[in-house]
Amino acid sequence: MTQSPTSTDPQPDATIVQLRHGQSLQLREDGQRQSVHLMSVDGKCRLEIQITESGPVLMLNGAGLQVSVDGPLAFDAGKVSIHARDSMALSTDGDLSLKSGGEMHSIGRSQSIESELGDVNVKANDDVRLNGERVRVNC
Repeated sequence: MTQSPTSTDPQPDATIVQLRHGQSLQLREDGQRQSVHLMSVDGKCRLEIQITESGPVLMLNGAGLQVSVDGPLAFDAGKVSIHARDSMALSTDGDLSLKSGGEMHSIGRSQSIESELGDVNVKANDDVRLNGERVRVNC
């Protein structure tokens, strides 16, 4: 039986450790599958760690997630996907660099490129193409 991060029923063979503030830690084993669950006061699983042959799988379920560190934060993976249902903002108080070893695509209903102070530079090793219904310069 596959448990999801919102499962509220403890497994019959689960070891339960009561924690402070009404929370609990459940150690579950279902055949070849082992997992650790941090359960909230309302009985919902907020953190699940599945122990797999290739390593642990971490699943979070809650109202939000905040990561705050004083030093560097790095992600390294074979593939990274980020999806926001409502909106997404990426900001920095310093410089921002986007780099791709392959092609880079940007698609949106409309797009704006604005430099608040300084130039906008476009450089290509090959042709620069501007295709549009109308191409306006200095309008």
